[in-house]
Amino acid sequence: MASSISLLHLYAQSWEHNDAWIVGNREGLTALRDALNRALETETTKPTACLAFAADGEGYACFIVPNDADWQSDRWMRLYLPYTDETAKDHRKDEDVLTPYQLLEEGEYKRLYDGLRETGVAAEKKLDSTPQP
Repeated sequence: MASSISLLHLYAQSWEHNDAWIVGNREGLTALRDALNRALETETTKPTACLAFAADGEGYACFIVPNDADWQSDRWMRLYLPYTDETAKDHRKDEDVLTPYQLLEEGEYKRLYDGLRETGVAAEKKLDSTPQP
């Protein structure tokens, strides 16, 4: 029997050279694929999002933020590193790093959240009405 909820677990790298994992059911992986396709569907990449859930039923928005800058540019060199283990975490000062949220244009975060709410799925699954970056 098919699941009626988009399950998607994103496991970040603990440290450098460690594997990252995406685990999801068909609905969750399809939602992620569709969001990736939306980000790439035009000549200029654009941010997008999809709604997903962890196996405990907690919902969250998964944001796809394209960064087409040169890999040695400030937009990449200052981007907060994704490692989660304390020995590999990015310990630069907040003012020296960029978060993925800071790569979005003004108002983009709200627009993406509003887009999720408009799908009807977000309202049905009680998406947080006051998102915080």
